[in-house]
Amino acid sequence: MNLRSALVRVSLLLLATSTAAPAAETPSATEFYRRAVVTMNELPEPPFLEYRLEGTGSGLRTDILSEPCNHLSSRFGDGRNHWTIRNRTSDALAEIVDETGNRTVMRFDPSWANTYRELRSAPLHDGRNICSPPALRAPEPIASDPKPDPSVKTIGTVLAIGPGIYRVDDRGAAVCPNGHEGHALHLSSRTGDPRQQLSDVIVEVSSMRFCTVRFGARLGLGFSVDAIYEQHFADIGGFWMQTDGQLEATGRIAGFASGHGVWRYKLLDMDYPAALSLADFAPTPNDAASYARPQRLVDIGGRKLNLYCTGTGSPTVILEAGGGDSSLDWRFVQP
Repeated sequence: MNLRSALVRVSLLLLATSTAAPAAETPSATEFYRRAVVTMNELPEPPFLEYRLEGTGSGLRTDILSEPCNHLSSRFGDGRNHWTIRNRTSDALAEIVDETGNRTVMRFDPSWANTYRELRSAPLHDGRNICSPPALRAPEPIASDPKPDPSVKTIGTVLAIGPGIYRVDDRGAAVCPNGHEGHALHLSSRTGDPRQQLSDVIVEVSSMRFCTVRFGARLGLGFSVDAIYEQHFADIGGFWMQTDGQLEATGRIAGFASGHGVWRYKLLDMDYPAALSLADFAPTPNDAASYARPQRLVDIGGRKLNLYCTGTGSPTVILEAGGGDSSLDWRFVQP
């Protein structure tokens, strides 16, 4: 065999080898969703935010209230609102000032972390528990899943948005609200639990981030309100933030529709200050310093608890901060 024929043979072998190599397998809808979940849970969050928010209601008006438990309140009827918001994303504590100057301090922010909290807290609940929605229950084991969910970072990820609890259907190509190429997925609870409520997402293909999230809730406020939330995300100042969204609600009495409306919101502008201390937020009804130092240390047998008692008369009401928090969290409520 001369050199020329040997080179030709080697070339043919290489061509045959490259031709025989299998093409990269397109990921399944569940795997595509899993990768997006991992990407979203690894996104950096800005520590502080300052932004303006505009809300416009067509048949639905939404207000931010401080009573009885710091929440968004919606009622049927047209409306328009502007808020200036300063936010610490570390604990989602925000000072919200409306166009009349009314100040409210509550947990509220436009970052992915806030959407993640909403999905984890499952606001599909009875109106009697509106201040403390029940936690999600762990789904029944799925026999068809031989391996643990590889996207798990915390147990909350599995219960709230992990692919282990959803059937994921591919809905094909889509366009993100920011105009970028996206891929649409539809999700339904594998266990039929209505509190596992994420229903649709669009994933931006270039970054594997959710650019659209859609989920539902049912609020019992004297009558049933079925609500659909849609939130849009994009890059703002190097962070993946909500840019706009909408709430569509239908009121029902004895199962019959009694009202319908859509409330749309958008961010007007956003800054990332270096720091926002608690003192920068709305003045507290009780002096914060009173909660930051011991008031009365009560011996409970080998250790002491700090008691800060105000008011007179009966009955006695005990306010206890849970989850590793301090009495400082009650400074707005105790008065």
